[in-house]
Amino acid sequence: MFTLATPRINSEIEDAIKFVENVRYQTARLRGWVTIDRVESIMKNARLFKIVLLPGMDGTGKLFDPLIEQCPSEFDSVVVPLPKTQCFTYPDLAEELISQLPSDEPFLLLGESFSGPLALEIACRQPKGLMGVILVASFIRSPRPRWLKWLPWRLLAKLPMPSFALRWLMTGWSADSSLVDLLRSVLRSVPTHTLSQRLQMIFSCDATRSLRDCPTHLLYLQASKDRLVPQSALKLIQKLRPDIQHHAIDGPHLLLQTHPNGCWNAIRAFQNSHCG
Repeated sequence: MFTLATPRINSEIEDAIKFVENVRYQTARLRGWVTIDRVESIMKNARLFKIVLLPGMDGTGKLFDPLIEQCPSEFDSVVVPLPKTQCFTYPDLAEELISQLPSDEPFLLLGESFSGPLALEIACRQPKGLMGVILVASFIRSPRPRWLKWLPWRLLAKLPMPSFALRWLMTGWSADSSLVDLLRSVLRSVPTHTLSQRLQMIFSCDATRSLRDCPTHLLYLQASKDRLVPQSALKLIQKLRPDIQHHAIDGPHLLLQTHPNGCWNAIRAFQNSHCG
């Protein structure tokens, strides 16, 4: 006797019906999700230009928070903290970090203060996609007398730094108290032997060859009220690389944190000039 449908066939029909219903459901969801605003947002994100941020002597990258909060919509800020392993030279640091750079898209490399020589060292290795290097309140040789390296920095680093000293040296007198608190907290989080080691790297630094050999465009953001890195550091850089772009901002050593919008304007102009 002929049977219209066996249990097996009924099960297959039910599975087919469920599949069709699921397709209809997903299609309806897609129609509701794909709006003009969403398409524009996706296209905009696809066009974001990456800027890799190498932090100052603390190495944590946490001090970039005020800068990233004001990041223009066309940039994608990527913080690359310094390795916690002991690296005693800038080439050692570069070797540790180069694998963390973007590999399939153009990008800018920013080195703040301590990391300026590091950015140049990395640039000389010609990573794929690097379009320019930005030095912020930085140097290629020790900005202070080399005899200072003989001071007991490991002991001095353990001493708490009062707010007036942080303001005078780094943030400026008009800085918001939240920035001073952030700076103090970040410095406390870094082992004293690490800070001491990085100070020794600064006193021994000589990145003149890296600067001369740097194969890409250069921008120097100068803090005109910098009490840590004097103007002579910039003059030496300009002497060796007359082609470097220079933009001065009336601010303290922590220029990115106290004048983020001014810094972004200069970075945007640099990017438009060389990476557009």
